Amino acid sequence: MTDILLKIKSSVAEKQKTAVTQSDLVKCGLKGIQLRPYQLDGVQWLTQCLKNQQGCILGDEMGLGKTCQTISLLVFMSGALGKSGPFLVLSPLSVLENWRTELEGFAPSLTVLSYNGDKERRAELQRETHTQDFHVLLTTYELCLKDASFLRR
Repeated sequence: MTDILLKIKSSVAEKQKTAVTQSDLVKCGLKGIQLRPYQLDGVQWLTQCLKNQQGCILGDEMGLGKTCQTISLLVFMSGALGKSGPFLVLSPLSVLENWRTELEGFAPSLTVLSYNGDKERRAELQRETHTQDFHVLLTTYELCLKDASFLRR
């Protein structure tokens, strides 16, 4: 019985030790938003999946803060884990501009490159990526498929 209690205490202590807090995220560069407890739980789950190298999908009802949780993860990866990217974020075209605005507002320490437009504009952006440093490349699933050979790099 004592062994079980020790394991439980150890597990709780380990979880508390690795928990991502609002304060941690602010130190990493998150600005202008106070995450709700369930959103912090979501960020914690995302960081655990990352730590365990497990793919994951953050999905729930609309309006519960998946964008904020994802941005928080990117800020945490950059600030606490030293991973500067570039990170690839795929978004529906209808909310691409919203994603850019939210990234720039909540994560001003991350430079965002919005990769969209016609073929010529995307070719120009591809050339710019060789000379411009950025942390997040924001695009759509459709453009990811069209320009997969470029985006793989």
